[in-house]
Amino acid sequence: MVLNIILIFVVLVIAFVSVKYFIKKNKEAEIEEDIPVEDKTYTIEATMDFVKRRLDEITKVNLYDIGLSEEELKRRKNKNLNTGF
Repeated sequence: MVLNIILIFVVLVIAFVSVKYFIKKNKEAEIEEDIPVEDKTYTIEATMDFVKRRLDEITKVNLYDIGLSEEELKRRKNKNLNTGF
């Protein structure tokens, strides 16, 4: 019983020392001042293009799940492109 308490105490001390060490190490870490950002990274056009591509991927997955052939999938895609969606 006493051995269990001693082992628990040792584990807790090691955990506390480890957490304290990692916190101290992170406080002393260098902070990167310059973050490279492309000019077109966060433009409305780039964001809209990204969203369109992701929605197209989701739609393709859903259409494949319902068992459409490649020809039917292309027809639906062309129909959606012609209507503006």
